[in-house]
Formats: sequence, structure tokens, C-alpha cells
Amino acid sequence: MKKVILSLILIFFLSISTTRVYGYYEDSQTNFLSDTKTSLKIIDKVRSSDGMDLVPTGVILGVNDTEQIVFTYKVFVQEGIEFSYSVNNILINDEVISEDISRLFVFQYDVVKLEKESLQVNLIEAIEGSYYKVQVTLSMNLPTYEQYSLIAGHQLEFEFTVETIEDIL
Repeated sequence: MKKVILSLILIFFLSISTTRVYGYYEDSQTNFLSDTKTSLKIIDKVRSSDGMDLVPTGVILGVNDTEQIVFTYKVFVQEGIEFSYSVNNILINDEVISEDISRLFVFQYDVVKLEKESLQVNLIEAIEGSYYKVQVTLSMNLPTYEQYSLIAGHQLEFEFTVETIEDIL
């Protein structure tokens, strides 16, 4: 009888610990902001999901052209924390571009609050908060010939940053 009870207790603790470890593994892949982690940076390359090329707004579209590319990020934010977001460090072929060229690219943001949950940040601690879906829409203004010759056919990268409000002030 003792063996049965010990086996049941062992199975109970094994299932609890397995669930905890699996939850931590799944949550460790999540981008999050908390009291201790106040900044999040994501470097992304400009490419559309369907192989379309970004062209200036208002021009005649070719076969593989698009006027905007949408990037979607899912971020978990601890309850009680306010945050801001921005795009920084626009690069073309791994080089920082001039202010003149960076003004060609227009970033618009749309933030939607999703479900409220808890996030397992380590094997012991979980934090309460909400998921947010941040959509960044990239479009481009009409460049001059000189600007076009600098950006045409090159890979554009940018750094998407999410920070707590206290970190900015």
C-alpha cells in the first residue's frame, strides 16, 4: 500500500514539474517587458511575406510591387507597466542611412490589446499581464533620383524597440 501511495505522489509531482518546465519553455520564446526587463529590441529585414517589392506610395504598381509592408509583433507586458514603441537605426546593407533618406520611409503603428494571462519567466516565477499585438506598417515616399540610386535593390533593415515609459524618462 505504501508503494502505491508513493507512486501516486511521485506521478503527481512529476506531472506538475513537467507542466511547469513545458510552460517555461513555451514562455521563454515570448518577447516581454517587466519590472526587470525594461527594453526589447527586434531587428527586422524589410521583405514582404509574398515576395513583393516596396515601391513609393502613389506610383503605378508593377507585377511584384506593393505600397506597404506590414510587420506584426506580439509582446507581453506586465500588469501596471506602460510602454512605448519606435523604429530606430534604419540600415541599408548594414550601414546607417542619412536623415534625408530615412525620411523617405514612413512607419505607422497599430496596437491591439489581446488576452490577459500569466507568463512563466523562470521555473519558479510567473508574472501577470497582457499580450499586445503591435503592427508596424512601412510605406515609402517618392524619392529623388539621387535617393533612388542609393536605395534601389538594397536590403533595408530596422530596429523595432519597445520600452517601458519609466526607462525613457
